[in-house]
Amino acid sequence: MKKLLIAGATLTALIGTPALAADMALKAPPPAAPVSTWSGCYIGLHGGVAFGRSPTMSWMDVNPGPGSGAIQYDPINFGRSSTSDGIGGAQLGCNWQVSPSYVLGLEGDASWTRLSNSASVNTLSAGGVPFGAGSVAMTEKTDFLGSVRGRAGFLWSGALFYATGGVAWAHENFTGMESYPNPAFTSATSFSKTPTGWVAGAGVETMIKANWLLRAEFLYYGFNGTTSTVPVVPFIALHPANIYGYGSNNIGVVRVGLSYKFN
Repeated sequence: MKKLLIAGATLTALIGTPALAADMALKAPPPAAPVSTWSGCYIGLHGGVAFGRSPTMSWMDVNPGPGSGAIQYDPINFGRSSTSDGIGGAQLGCNWQVSPSYVLGLEGDASWTRLSNSASVNTLSAGGVPFGAGSVAMTEKTDFLGSVRGRAGFLWSGALFYATGGVAWAHENFTGMESYPNPAFTSATSFSKTPTGWVAGAGVETMIKANWLLRAEFLYYGFNGTTSTVPVVPFIALHPANIYGYGSNNIGVVRVGLSYKFN
């Protein structure tokens, strides 16, 4: 009898073990889904509109000084004006998700545009009195913007809200010309510069897929001005040179961008 009881218990255990294992398998939690992260490097394209707060432009006559008998033409200040144009380019950067809510990044970009400003007067004056048919014309054009910026942002409802700022570069072209028919003389300048300035802005970015980032942002650039002193041709002792001045250049950019993030 005792042997029969032992055999029955053993058989029950053998039958129940697979059922228990199956029950445990059914109750085991499913594997965790992969978690998207903002960490990683990316490359992409952007496009938008650039708004130029064009620099003040000025022209000033250079003469030998008081008592020389030189004609002192009145200086000309053209003031600021607004201009706009399309802008497009590419960006390259890396993000580091330092916590579940915060992301740091470093980005470089290059953009091309055709912002321009021009101004002219058809009559020069001396002492407030029109003095013949002299004229002055000046232009300033910006065709490139580039920057290296840091980014810092926080995650909210699946989107990254960030501030950004850093060092910026521009490529600017300048021209200036004075002409006067009687006596006939001219002065002209044409040169380009690549000044270093600053840029700051803010934006929002969302991960539309695991490896695709869509953004909208605003950037504001600032660059110092420049001057050019140009001799009059042919040389006139009483009017030897002119100074062309171009003030600080400020540019605002509104753009959208799409980037591919590498795993």
